[in-house]
Amino acid sequence: MFRKSLLTLSALALFAQPAFAADFNEASTAVWLARTESLVNAVGSDDVTVDNIGSRLKGACKGLTGDIVKYGGHMPDWAKQGQQYFCAAGDDIAARYKNKIICKDLKLAQKALRKADPAKDPQAVADAAGVLLEVTNVMIEGISEADRSC
Repeated sequence: MFRKSLLTLSALALFAQPAFAADFNEASTAVWLARTESLVNAVGSDDVTVDNIGSRLKGACKGLTGDIVKYGGHMPDWAKQGQQYFCAAGDDIAARYKNKIICKDLKLAQKALRKADPAKDPQAVADAAGVLLEVTNVMIEGISEADRSC
C-alpha cells in the first residue's frame, strides 16, 4: 500500500512540473532557419506545379523529425509545430487528400507561426516565420480560389 501511494505521489509530482519554454540557441536557430528556407523554396520556385508540389515538400521535410529530436529542446513549441504542420500539409498534398484536410494543417501551421515573437526569438527566426506564414496564406488563398474549401 505504501509503495503504491509513493508511486502515485511520484507520478503526480512529475506531471505537476511546470512546462518550460525552450529558447533558441545558435545551433537550433541555424537548423530552423535552414529548414524554413527549404520549405519556402519548395513551394516558391517557378517550376512548382500542382503535380510536383507534394513531392517537393516531402523532400524539404525529410529529416524534420530527427531535427526536432536533436534540437527540439532548444526551440519553442511554436517553431517545431509550425514546421510540423506545414510538412503535414505537404504530406496531405502528396497523398492527394481533400483540400479541407490540407487547409486544416496549413491553418494549424499559421496558428503556431503567429506566436513568433521578435522580443523573445532571434530576429532572423521571427522574420523567417513571417515569410513561412505568408507562404501558408498564399497556399490557402490558392486552394480557396480553386474550390472554396478552406
